[in-house]
Amino acid sequence: MSLAKIQHIIKYIEEYYDQDISVQKLEQLSNYSYRNVQRVFKNIFNESLGAFQKRLKLENAYKTV
Repeated sequence: MSLAKIQHIIKYIEEYYDQDISVQKLEQLSNYSYRNVQRVFKNIFNESLGAFQKRLKLENAYKTV
């Protein structure tokens, strides 16, 4: 998986962190299976996609307080 695809996924999650992001949407963005996306993301960032999205929600909630 290319770095550009990972960056595209990150940008999408950052933009829509407060919404439910479907597995199908992540597969569509990357052209890979969700399992592969999850594996590559975890290897690069040492956190799952779900944990990344949850962290974004918490960070943005803290910013609005």
